[in-house]
Amino acid sequence: MPTSRPVDAAALYRAWYAAAGPWAGYWRAVPLIGLARGAARPVPRAAAPARATAPALAAEIVARGGTDGWLGRSQVLVVLDLPAAEGVLVACALAAWNVRPVLVFPQWPAPRATVACAALLAVLAAPPPPLPAVASAQYAFVLARERAAALPAAVLATRLDTRYALGTADLPDAAALGAAGVTALSIVRRAALPWPDDLAAYTQQLRRHGLPVRDVPLRGPGALC
Repeated sequence: MPTSRPVDAAALYRAWYAAAGPWAGYWRAVPLIGLARGAARPVPRAAAPARATAPALAAEIVARGGTDGWLGRSQVLVVLDLPAAEGVLVACALAAWNVRPVLVFPQWPAPRATVACAALLAVLAAPPPPLPAVASAQYAFVLARERAAALPAAVLATRLDTRYALGTADLPDAAALGAAGVTALSIVRRAALPWPDDLAAYTQQLRRHGLPVRDVPLRGPGALC
């Protein structure tokens, strides 16, 4: 349940970091640093839209991942390219299917930022759920689709543009994936949104190295970024 009680930002940071297991080198949760430094605070109501849409998205992933045979398999790396708060909630819902989240959130919680952090902080204000053992887990890299939102000039004139592109240090390359025993990827995204340039370039590079990449477009409910 959402809570307005004070949170221990350092404890949350450690808990979410631990969830990343062997992929901790790629883990980023800069909004939690902002929380620890007093630059932001969790506002439970900010996560209401994500809490409304995440269960349906998780159910769609379970249905498709079960049918196609990739959900719960440690050899398949999942990338959740969804709005940040939604992605965290979906990853937590998938814990029952052997999934552990790897947060990749380099955005700072600045006032009037285009990559907002309020909803994300609201869901990160609770530790991750009980997670499967590291040795048997499937990992899901959780990205913030807001990083690549298309925004009109009128919005950019009045807000701080904190959008960003993920680079080569943010996601594991083909060699790192192979060393970890990963043989395929599943990219989960909103069907109504175009592929971001950074993720398109990343998957093209993996395909050039012979690594299969499955596109999993979701058609669930909710607002899009």
